[in-house]
Amino acid sequence: MISDEKKRPTFGVKRKGRHYQYKQSVYGVAYDQRQQTFLTVETKFNNLLLPGGRIERGETPEQALHRELLEETGFSIQIDAPIGRAEQYVLTPDEEAILYLVSCSVS
Repeated sequence: MISDEKKRPTFGVKRKGRHYQYKQSVYGVAYDQRQQTFLTVETKFNNLLLPGGRIERGETPEQALHRELLEETGFSIQIDAPIGRAEQYVLTPDEEAILYLVSCSVS
């Protein structure tokens, strides 16, 4: 379902001299049935993020997205289509994340 693209959007800055650990994550843009509202998750710092997270060993991105959205929102989803991939550089700890962005709907 999710393909590897050569050029990806990048979030954050890759700093010279830092070792980045690679991790894969998947996040969903999950709309309601009328496609007027999408789900977000509020952090303890009052930031709003897309629901999703790390792909665990042995999981496909699709399995991880179902698990993460159920854990974070309590909703089951139907995956509609991949949106794309991006790179994210996280300052602490040193990580480079490959983010799968997926369109999905709440079922």
